[in-house]
Amino acid sequence: MNNEQFWKLTEEIHAEAAAFCRRLSGDRDLGDDLYQDSLLTALARIGQLRQPNAFKSWFYRIIINQFKNRRRSWWRVNRVDLALDELESSGNNDPRRSQEIRRWLQKALGRLSVENRAILIMHDVEGRTVAEIAQLVGRPEGTIKTRLFRSRAKLRGYVHRALPKPKTRTDQGEASYALPKSQTID
Repeated sequence: MNNEQFWKLTEEIHAEAAAFCRRLSGDRDLGDDLYQDSLLTALARIGQLRQPNAFKSWFYRIIINQFKNRRRSWWRVNRVDLALDELESSGNNDPRRSQEIRRWLQKALGRLSVENRAILIMHDVEGRTVAEIAQLVGRPEGTIKTRLFRSRAKLRGYVHRALPKPKTRTDQGEASYALPKSQTID
């Protein structure tokens, strides 16, 4: 495959791959850096791609591996990686509360492995099917389903341990959770 073919294939998936990098990194600038690094790596390794129709899944694996490598570096070890684009407010438009919830969610999602976080983002945020994710990350569909189930269970457990017991109930009888201002998440 030559450079011209590479750029043509990249152009077809550019927008969705760049958005995925931003979600995975949790920051627009870091996501753009991840995307550019992944492009350079893919371009350098384009000779290893045997089937051009597998370009998309091959490129997504490069993105995930690049992200894993970044996480391993010493200056990124303690960084929380996932910033949510949209945070549903619970009727309170207090920016301090929204920021506290955002940090808490980032910390909770940061407890997942890189690959499990990527799978969860692809499925729950981007709306991809299990079959699409399996093809992109090169794993069987059953493995993807198991990882989704376990990742959600881990997040649920974290929520139950970290949040205070509900003191109020909503009109529908559901528990209403709130983060106290002084709550730290470790």
